[in-house]
Amino acid sequence: MFILSLVMLEKKIVFLSQNMALLTYTVLTFSSLVKPFIYPHPLVSSLSQEVLFFIEGIVPFICGLNSSFESYKKNNNNQLINELFYIDLDNSAIIAPEANIAEVATHVFRFGSHRNAIR
Repeated sequence: MFILSLVMLEKKIVFLSQNMALLTYTVLTFSSLVKPFIYPHPLVSSLSQEVLFFIEGIVPFICGLNSSFESYKKNNNNQLINELFYIDLDNSAIIAPEANIAEVATHVFRFGSHRNAIR
């Protein structure tokens, strides 16, 4: 639910994994979960190391990145890099600044609190 909230809030999402097929399927799955809406931002199933500068862009995106690339962790002081949400598929972890996680957590829909309103 948290990752779907990231997609709906148009955040910058980077999926990390060593398995390239898993990256491709994950990126395509989360882009199609917003139906009947269309995800209008860039989708990159596997970002190569040569164009890693793409994640420093100003537009929201969903992309997959091989987790063996150590250069994705560079420039931690860069504000644009700190806007990223890294989803590590191999270790089942979300890597992001605490302030960003707290901001998104306030928008996550809580089914239990609205159970009586949904019929």
